[in-house]
Amino acid sequence: MQAISNIKTGLLPLSLESIQALALLSPEKHKCRGITTKLDEREALVKSLGKHNLLFLENHGTVACGGTIAEAFQNMFMLSRACTSQVVTMSTVGGDLSRIHTVDAKYVQSLESKARSNDIAQKGGGVSDVARHSRPFYAMMRKMERMDQSFKY
Repeated sequence: MQAISNIKTGLLPLSLESIQALALLSPEKHKCRGITTKLDEREALVKSLGKHNLLFLENHGTVACGGTIAEAFQNMFMLSRACTSQVVTMSTVGGDLSRIHTVDAKYVQSLESKARSNDIAQKGGGVSDVARHSRPFYAMMRKMERMDQSFKY
């Protein structure tokens, strides 16, 4: 993710994960000031995030938010997959963006608006946000527990 936060193009619509992440990603890149405990940095981060759940910190990495830890994890996991896919794709073409097929911008915008509509509709009924985001989170937790339980302590 840091590699994508370092490049001017940012995240490109190259995969399903990237299109989903773009719907949650703030259009701004936050200028990272390093480690800080000052309240003004917190306010600047909130301003950069706006109503979005994902934010690139310029030359640093990302911030992921969500209504629950599971939702924030799901958002970060999706962004991680999107960034990995983009880095591999860019490596394959030697960084030449003219050799990469991206999804049409109008199509991406229509998918983003559908994603927002579905998100609003799902909050009104059906599968709850908690259930929707908890499944992959708890699956990953079970996988980690099988590998090494020391992370709990």
